[in-house]
Amino acid sequence: ANALGNLWAVLCRGHGSVNVGRSIEEACVIAVILEKTAKMILMARTCGQISPLQENGGSKNFAKGRISKHAVESFWGCLFDKHCA
Repeated sequence: ANALGNLWAVLCRGHGSVNVGRSIEEACVIAVILEKTAKMILMARTCGQISPLQENGGSKNFAKGRISKHAVESFWGCLFDKHCA
């Protein structure tokens, strides 16, 4: 809990991640996005050194846990359709 603080996710070495959201749907969306992002970084590192993109409003807001309700609903709908339909 101390490591999480006011963030929405932390990575725990050897244990995976812990994340939170304002709803179950948001927490699930954050977990999926975190995993996809980690995989992309891992793949990119196989090509050599990587450097972060210049921050824009969207990535800065997402990193601080400010994901819009509309984005969560859209992503959740896609996840639900893919895995539950």
